[in-house]
Amino acid sequence: MIERAVRFEPVDILTSAFAGALVLAGLVRYGAVADHGVLVRLGVVALVPFAIAALRARKPRPGSSLDLVCDFYVVAAVVVIFDSSGLSSARSIPTTRTPGSSRSTGRSSASSRRWRSRVSRLPSSPTS
Repeated sequence: MIERAVRFEPVDILTSAFAGALVLAGLVRYGAVADHGVLVRLGVVALVPFAIAALRARKPRPGSSLDLVCDFYVVAAVVVIFDSSGLSSARSIPTTRTPGSSRSTGRSSASSRRWRSRVSRLPSSPTS
């Protein structure tokens, strides 16, 4: 049972529920998750609101660093959630470099083959 001394706000519940749902979805589709460390990060994000609610119950002095943490931790949580989803990752943005170019793309050979097959299916742009 949660003590009355723990004070949740709506943002705490939403953050915990959303991160928890992503962890659950990742566990259901465990084989499709490329980096399983993402599930650990999201699990930590799902648990952080409980610690923040307990900290908030101590009624930190207004303007103190603890008060700022209680107010703005959700910004870091949102950044971790989006980073874990891969939406902010530069790896998900297709590049115009070819795998054999002078700069290394950091892709494995299987990834390079998939990349080449996707690029070969793209419609070519008309040149003037």
